[in-house]
Amino acid sequence: MVDIKERFIKLQLEQSPESEKYLRYLISKGLITMETMRNYCLTMQMDEYIKANQGHVGHALIDLSDDYGIGERQIQKIHKKCTRIF
Repeated sequence: MVDIKERFIKLQLEQSPESEKYLRYLISKGLITMETMRNYCLTMQMDEYIKANQGHVGHALIDLSDDYGIGERQIQKIHKKCTRIF
């Protein structure tokens, strides 16, 4: 199982390196929920996992499911819903 908070911060820092202190503050105050962080990480990493599995979406879903400890179908729903948001 992955550390969602640290993975979220790492992914955010790739886009905006100066935001770590601000992100940690928002997380500590509860303004960014664990669910939001998890959904963001899943959405941002889906393409990476598909590439690692030579384009097999099913294998990518299995890998993400193992990493995050949630079902493959739930990952599909999160990805479909959050792709438009993030």
